[in-house]
Amino acid sequence: MYLVVWLGRFLFLYLLYRFLGQFLKILEKDDYPLGLLFVGCAHRPPLVSGRLLFTSDEASAEKQSLKPGDLMRAVPLSMGRGPLNDVELPEEAVAMFHLRLEQEDGLVLRKLDQNSVYVNGNPVEEEAVLSLGDVLNIGSYLFVVVKGFADTGRG
Repeated sequence: MYLVVWLGRFLFLYLLYRFLGQFLKILEKDDYPLGLLFVGCAHRPPLVSGRLLFTSDEASAEKQSLKPGDLMRAVPLSMGRGPLNDVELPEEAVAMFHLRLEQEDGLVLRKLDQNSVYVNGNPVEEEAVLSLGDVLNIGSYLFVVVKGFADTGRG
């Protein structure tokens, strides 16, 4: 019995050591891309092109439902209610073509319509530069800008 407890503790410490090692490698590198973490929504979940998901097994153009906690590549992408967008937000408060995210001197959000977009609770007039930790609010949809997730190609 004591041997099983001792082996369990050893295994736990070993796995913790491996996890912390990988986490520290992520913090040391600054070349990981920014991503958007889907936090949640009040209505139907958004649909996203499979090529944008970090967890996708293949680069698929088929749209999939996002679940809270899903991470997607941040650029370049378009968001809106219309089916031609990379991220489809099926809600009336969202315009057909609501916004576009592009990589320039940082992650740039450009509004494509007069409907409201908020970054950290502040309305965006025409464009805004997003940074790590910013909260993006489009209708009832919430996204957070995150960093440190490598695209390993594994599901």
